Amino acid sequence: MSEVLFIATHSHAGPVLRRADDDASLPVYERKLYAQTKRALQEAWEDLEPVKLGAGSGSADLNYNRIKKLPDGRVQMIWENPGKEPLGPSEQTVYVVRFDDLEGRAKLLLVNYACHPVILGSDNLFYSPDYPGAVCRKVESSHRDRPRCIFINGACGDMNPYFADENDRPEERVREVGGELAKEVLRVAESVVAKEDTSSLSVTVWTHPRNFPSFRIGATLTNMGVP
Repeated sequence: MSEVLFIATHSHAGPVLRRADDDASLPVYERKLYAQTKRALQEAWEDLEPVKLGAGSGSADLNYNRIKKLPDGRVQMIWENPGKEPLGPSEQTVYVVRFDDLEGRAKLLLVNYACHPVILGSDNLFYSPDYPGAVCRKVESSHRDRPRCIFINGACGDMNPYFADENDRPEERVREVGGELAKEVLRVAESVVAKEDTSSLSVTVWTHPRNFPSFRIGATLTNMGVP
């Protein structure tokens, strides 16, 4: 394995991880986490197979820019926005990369959306993947091929979910937002045409229109493994 890319999808409902000189001094949870990660990598390596690859994009109005510019030039942080007040530019693109086996069955859907996983409020005391977990569960259970779904945060910066820090009905909001995003992921995935030759595949990445141009990222993936 010559190239490995680790991507963290953070959740504000996750535990704090500590540094330690040896595994024995780590909490039980962390030792279990590292062991499961190592096992998942080994299973993925053993499951490598040729795949076809395709990408597509859609849109979901589930986030907002939490920085509000005031008339006097100062800014104010708006931590939740249930009324969906437009406060500034927001990135609402849903990116989907679809990996098919050579028979055309979806093995994996890689999903990218720019939004902090902060629906669960400060009163929450349970570990949770927040809305990304709801997205993956819905996608995996609804797609006819039952593919794995991996969610990665986009450039979420100041992108918050409209119903952030929800203390009223947080679990319901997580399922609601995750379900809406999953619906768009499934729609986009159906429109993707996966190909064996990925030399011409590219994704346009949006950047600040005044300071940076848009650019395209090419892909040359030929094999994948899914644990």
